[in-house]
Amino acid sequence: MAQDEREATEAALSQAIAEKQSAGGKKPKSAREMFMQQADTMGALGDEESVEASEAEGSAAEDNESIVANTPLVYKLQVLGAFDLAKTDRWGECDPFAVATLNGEKVAECPVVPYSRDPRFRNMVIDVPDSVLQPEGEDRHRLEETDCLIIDLYDSDKAAGGLVSSNEFLGQVRLKPENLRSLVGIKEEVELAVLPGTQKSDKKNKHVQGRLEICAHRMRGIPRFELDILSACDLAKADFFGWSDPFCIVYWDGKKLGQSDVQAATLNPRWEECKWKLPLKVPMVPGRNMDNYKPELRIEMWDMDKKMGVRRKGDFLGELRLLGPKLLRPGR
Repeated sequence: MAQDEREATEAALSQAIAEKQSAGGKKPKSAREMFMQQADTMGALGDEESVEASEAEGSAAEDNESIVANTPLVYKLQVLGAFDLAKTDRWGECDPFAVATLNGEKVAECPVVPYSRDPRFRNMVIDVPDSVLQPEGEDRHRLEETDCLIIDLYDSDKAAGGLVSSNEFLGQVRLKPENLRSLVGIKEEVELAVLPGTQKSDKKNKHVQGRLEICAHRMRGIPRFELDILSACDLAKADFFGWSDPFCIVYWDGKKLGQSDVQAATLNPRWEECKWKLPLKVPMVPGRNMDNYKPELRIEMWDMDKKMGVRRKGDFLGELRLLGPKLLRPGR
């Protein structure tokens, strides 16, 4: 939004404040605050204190101006951290992590933050569809009263050998569509609550205390593909016993994204969680646009060898190459 347009908008909001005061209404903190609360309808992101978007998304957005401009706004809720969590171990600390579910489906989980009662969670961002934010149809009244987004906090306990023995419940935050809409452009600390239908005195809730810090904003998402590697079949026999231990290495636009889990002793591997995000980057350079932008997707299949207790890449089992835009461009 241009500076003069922003100033004109804030001036109009200031006038609205004055009119509301004369009518006996409650005065908001400032015209700036009212402006920020309208971020979801105006497409504003908020000031530096309101929005903590990841550096990766910010840098990528600069390279994608030519196609981001036509991308609709996306609601993103970010779990920033927690404060004053319970002491769960003998050293007076805990090892918290957060899990988010949207309408009963797990959508995000952050890594464990060791030895911290005031953890900061990195890159835990949840995309919430407009159909959840603004329910429509005959069930809209019921859906407005439903806790659509639930964020649970746990303490990670590990036994000898690094195996998880149990996860202590540290509390949860439950959000309705109205709560999600009100969070746009602000940060808020929400008290962690016990499980529904239980009491604070119940054993499972003995560690529930503290606050969860969250914020939300509307921003233009980065155009991207989502790759889900499901399976392979009839692979070559790379081991002495007539099997292979296959895994994939994924490359996108000249960069290695990572590799999948190893599937032991099989020629027909299947992966349950092998998902990758492939961002589209189209810099605004003369002569370069979507028609001659040709990112390459390369998936290599390898056999994993283990010698002297050390795992290393073994025999090459083949590869798949897809070159855009004909095979990768949306709608083609």
